[in-house]
Amino acid sequence: MEIQFKHSEDTISQGLTLRIEDRLQKLAKFVSDDEREVRAEFELHRDSSDHHSDKKWQASLTVTATGKSVTSTAAGETEDIASDRAIEEIREVLLKKNNRIRSIERKRGMFWKLFSREK
Repeated sequence: MEIQFKHSEDTISQGLTLRIEDRLQKLAKFVSDDEREVRAEFELHRDSSDHHSDKKWQASLTVTATGKSVTSTAAGETEDIASDRAIEEIREVLLKKNNRIRSIERKRGMFWKLFSREK
């Protein structure tokens, strides 16, 4: 998986970057069999839209594979919380999509088994 980071703040720690990379690598198995086809763009910045909100960080994640993209955006009090929420949201979407594909494949297989039974 190719991961690209975009952030406007210089305070992003190396530990956070490594943790995000590790979690995104685990998501690659939900997207494609060939992890080289998967591209992720992760953006983290301070949220300046609402000064009275306790959500100070905004994380945005886009995962692209085989021409299709999935995007999530999340806010949090810290950069850790915002990034975890964005990754978790993408994980849930990808897992749901993966389960739906498996269900369709199972049903397709069941259809042909009906015709192959001996009477």
